[in-house]
Amino acid sequence: MKDVPNVALITGASSGLGAEFARQLARRQVDLVLTARRRDRLEALRDALVAAHNVRVSVVEADLASPGGAEQLYDDVGQLGTPISMLINNAGFGIYGVTAQQNVSDIHGMIQVNATSLTTLARLAAADMAAQGQGYVLNVASFAALQPIPRYAVYSATKAYVVALSVAMHHELLRHGVQLSVLVPGFADTEFHRVARHPRTRLMRWMTLEVSHIVSAGLRGVLGGKTVITPGLGYKLIDIGGRCLPRRFTSGLAALTVRTRGLRTGKPGGD
Repeated sequence: MKDVPNVALITGASSGLGAEFARQLARRQVDLVLTARRRDRLEALRDALVAAHNVRVSVVEADLASPGGAEQLYDDVGQLGTPISMLINNAGFGIYGVTAQQNVSDIHGMIQVNATSLTTLARLAAADMAAQGQGYVLNVASFAALQPIPRYAVYSATKAYVVALSVAMHHELLRHGVQLSVLVPGFADTEFHRVARHPRTRLMRWMTLEVSHIVSAGLRGVLGGKTVITPGLGYKLIDIGGRCLPRRFTSGLAALTVRTRGLRTGKPGGD
């Protein structure tokens, strides 16, 4: 495993995976820059981490759904005067429902956060890290990138983009001393589905992984030089099996996994 970074920027840090990344990195004595839309939650997390681990934690409020939001965030972080040695590109959200029935502005927002802003931050951070000769970038995708889910069609597509981008950038950056990895978690016990108004089915609950397990796997993977990180033995086996089956069949199975009778549309969920 490589050296632990000095300062980590975590997007979508107000809850779920982002907040757990902050907790686990703080335990490793990594200083943090936390960003999300909900400043009150960020400040509460900051205070708890400073008290428990005596690390430096800065809070930067940002809206990555707005055009130019990623550039503005990176400029604001730069004003802190502390070079970032790790980026956890975690911010994102999903919308449950038939794509043809979804609000177009919601779809644009999802693409903006999950793909455009993530790409912008990865590009800006990677350039600075390459100039320093070291650094880590962990992009958070989803298992939906590997097994596209009907009624999460655009979300699945944005996360497939994240995987493709990350694998390609990984090879571009290696000779510059920058490790770029992508995390593809399955179902997790976060706010994602509750905020999206999508009750988890019995099978979804059975397949849910602990947030702490997902995050620890992600950190081990990126610090250990792994490119694609898939937490959970069950998900690894599903991925292997899915490569041997027709996409139409695996997509149908994914649809059955998440389908809730009588629920056709949803609202945005995430950080």
